[in-house]
Amino acid sequence: MAELSTHDKLKEIIAMAKKNPNFGLALGTSSTDQPVLLAHKTKATEVLEKAAKKEAGGNKTGCGTLDFCSGTLFLHFEADPPQGCLRVLKRHFKFNRIKAKIAIVSPCGAVEDDLTYNDDDQTSADDASGDAAHGRERSNADAPTPDPAMLAALEKARKLTEIFDRTRPGLTKAARAEPAKAAVIDKLLRAFDRAAAASPPDVSAMERLTAAAQQQLPRPARGDAAKKLTVLFKSVATSIMPHTKTDPAIAKALREQTEAFKAALAASPPDLSAAKAAIDTLQAHIPKPGQAPSETPDAPVRRAHSSWSNAFNLASSEMGKLEDAIKAAAAGSEGIGKVDKAFGDLRSTMTQLDAALTKALATGIGTGDAGHIRKARSDALRLADQVEKILVSHHILAKIDDNPFLRIRAVSGLRKSLAEMREDLKAAA
Repeated sequence: MAELSTHDKLKEIIAMAKKNPNFGLALGTSSTDQPVLLAHKTKATEVLEKAAKKEAGGNKTGCGTLDFCSGTLFLHFEADPPQGCLRVLKRHFKFNRIKAKIAIVSPCGAVEDDLTYNDDDQTSADDASGDAAHGRERSNADAPTPDPAMLAALEKARKLTEIFDRTRPGLTKAARAEPAKAAVIDKLLRAFDRAAAASPPDVSAMERLTAAAQQQLPRPARGDAAKKLTVLFKSVATSIMPHTKTDPAIAKALREQTEAFKAALAASPPDLSAAKAAIDTLQAHIPKPGQAPSETPDAPVRRAHSSWSNAFNLASSEMGKLEDAIKAAAAGSEGIGKVDKAFGDLRSTMTQLDAALTKALATGIGTGDAGHIRKARSDALRLADQVEKILVSHHILAKIDDNPFLRIRAVSGLRKSLAEMREDLKAAA
């Protein structure tokens, strides 16, 4: 069986990306080398990274997970992505005739894509490090001193060429859509190529022709821009989501900026600048690596409320399974009525316990009032002791974890949650 072309391999990776596989990436030893991007549903990211590095031969590598949404391939890196990664991948995909857009997502949630891409950030460090990566050293003792003005002109010409090259597909499409523009666009393309091929390159002409080419491109519809912003917002929201579980301030920011973003796009016409501002504000709330989450005055009460709710919901679910198992075993017998009564009494007791403790905790959440927060802690500590007494003395609850029908840890889980709550609430006093 013939080996797949790079084009087909990239198409397979994009199809696989819809199921969030792992990936490994390695850039080549110089800017002219093609990068190696590998993806797999089950292989570990570090395994894929090592395989890509071995194939590419370069030291600039990275790994993480892929996602594909609205025509954009998102690379979520586990560590900081290699320098120049977006530029190299965009060129690689263009060279292999892949129309998907690329977005790089760093571990802190920062996104670099077509909206945030800055040509001034591009460097040619890969070219300079190509020989060093192979252990070769150059001697500059006899090399002529380059003219700084010439070097600046060549660098400017290189950047202008990259900018112009990104407009070529759009110009070709515009020429096909509007035959009246075809002659003008063809003249622009030929003139730019002549200016770039001159020695030295005619930078002023290249700048003028690049600006003229931009004018020939159809302006993107506001709907397209809104769609790009929506994809970007979802990516940032996905990155910030894990932090909302431990930081109420971040959870609040996510709620507020989500509402602001939706309101901006719902306006007529859509307020794209406000939508982008909501994304920037949300991205600013993503903690940097090693940064401790902000602690609000009511954070211990919030944690206690969340801990109790999670434990209570789990206990209720486990007791429901136990009830179903006992009823199935007692089906058709005269004792089924006693089973119903016992579990009815059990549900009533559990509901009362939950209502008392939840109400006490809820009074101190989100108020910002020190008095309310102190009262919530005091009431919760007192009720936690009462709840535990009921858990160990109730004729069913005291023995429910030791039943022969289904192995559960409902009551022990509640007692553990109460113990952790007490320690946290006392420490905050």
